[in-house]
Amino acid sequence: MTKITVLHASDLHWSESNSRDLSIVTNAMLADIEYMGKEHSLRPDLIIFSGDLAQSGDSEDGLMQAFEHFLVPLAKAAGVGTERLFVAPGNHDMSRDNVRSLPTINDALYGRLKDTDAINAFVRSAMRGAKEEVLAVDRMNNFYSVHDAYLGSISQTGPFFRTAKVDIHGRSVGVACLNSAWRATGEADDVDYQRLVISELAIDSALEELEGCEVKIAVHHHPLDWLTIADKETSDARIRSAFNLACSGHMHAARPSFTLDATGSCVVSQTGSVFAGRKWFNGYQFIEIDLPSGCYTFTVREYHDHDRRFDFATTVCPGGVVTLADVLPKDLT
Repeated sequence: MTKITVLHASDLHWSESNSRDLSIVTNAMLADIEYMGKEHSLRPDLIIFSGDLAQSGDSEDGLMQAFEHFLVPLAKAAGVGTERLFVAPGNHDMSRDNVRSLPTINDALYGRLKDTDAINAFVRSAMRGAKEEVLAVDRMNNFYSVHDAYLGSISQTGPFFRTAKVDIHGRSVGVACLNSAWRATGEADDVDYQRLVISELAIDSALEELEGCEVKIAVHHHPLDWLTIADKETSDARIRSAFNLACSGHMHAARPSFTLDATGSCVVSQTGSVFAGRKWFNGYQFIEIDLPSGCYTFTVREYHDHDRRFDFATTVCPGGVVTLADVLPKDLT
């Protein structure tokens, strides 16, 4: 078989206080996934969730509930084992209490991480366990504690990324779940815009773990224009040159796209939120990757609250389906 099907979802924002409304939308989504498999032969080979799993990462409870009440049932509805479920953290998944308790460290890093060399030096020190650097990324501890308990087959390489290799239809597929939230504060009014970091070193380290994979997928919560100017330049170039597909969320809007410049090309799956409230756009999407042709067909689904069901997202693209062709495809044949 020469086609790989990805189910991409994001931005659940699980909280006990919203559990009733959340369940109405997520139950409709699970039913829709089963319907799309039966009626449209869209059966995922893997699931990508690109962050904001819980409303808050201040404790492990909400994250655990999000796994139990959504991600585990999602994998079951899709007929996918959890070894093919990949989750990156979002700004809601980190601990805001932790950030607020360390204002001096947080503020100092904004002035320190100004260029690629400084960013790489910080990430390198944190990966080696340097005390100050580790304190600065402790905001991710609750997320990764729960993540690794449920998804133990994924590599557990520090706070900046997780990777996994899976065989799909005889093809080696590598997934890098990159952490774009470790510099996030989660405060209001988009204060984190152009202050976030993934880091060139984290991407290169993830790629080393994915060496030999025929298809590579990057997952990061924030669109790359949320990174610092210096980190956007290097991270964008590395992702564009090395990955076939990049999956993101955060914006609560579905916008499949293709990006191309002199460094390379990449198909980008920005998906809408699973739950942003019952009156807002709630959706998810399938991505069918046709390996020989380099064509990526997106089937975008949108929730309608009046009859509590999902349908083709005609507000996103005509018929809710769009095909993008990578004009400079990596070797997928």
